[in-house]
Amino acid sequence: MFQYRKIISSKDIIERKPTLAEIEKKTTYFRDSITVSQIFKKIIFCLIILIIILWLTTGIKEIIFPPYLTVTQPMDNFVTEENLIKIVGQTEKEAQVLINNQLVSYNTEGHFEETVSLNPGLNLIRISVFGKNNQERVVWKRIMMKQRNSTEF
Repeated sequence: MFQYRKIISSKDIIERKPTLAEIEKKTTYFRDSITVSQIFKKIIFCLIILIIILWLTTGIKEIIFPPYLTVTQPMDNFVTEENLIKIVGQTEKEAQVLINNQLVSYNTEGHFEETVSLNPGLNLIRISVFGKNNQERVVWKRIMMKQRNSTEF
C-alpha cells in the first residue's frame, strides 16, 4: 500500500496565513513597544523641564538674593584690651567684601582675614558684602576695648 504525501512547496509556505494567536502576539508586542517609547519620550521631556527649572532658579537666586556672609571671628559683644582685632569670615567667590567701607582681599574660596584697629570704648564694625547683582548683606560686630591700667604691670 502506498501512502500519499502532500508536497508543500515554498509558495505554499509564503502564502500561509498567520493564526489568530500569532496576530494577537504581534499586536500586543507592537502595542507594548509604542507604550515603552512614549514613556521614554515623557521621561526625557520631564528631565529637560527639570534641568531648565533648576537652571532658572539658580539664576533667579543670584539676581534676587545677596551673597552669603559668615563672620567667624570675633564674636559679637567681644571684650578685649588689645587695640587690634582680626576679622575672619567667608563669602561667595565673586563678591566684594568691605570692612568699615574699606575693600578687603580674599582667597579663591571666599575666605577673608583683616586686622582692624580699635578705639577705647565701644567699636561698631560694619562687615558688608556685595554680589554680582549689587545686592548687599551686612553684619555688625560690637567690640568693646577696655583700656589697660598702667598700675597693673
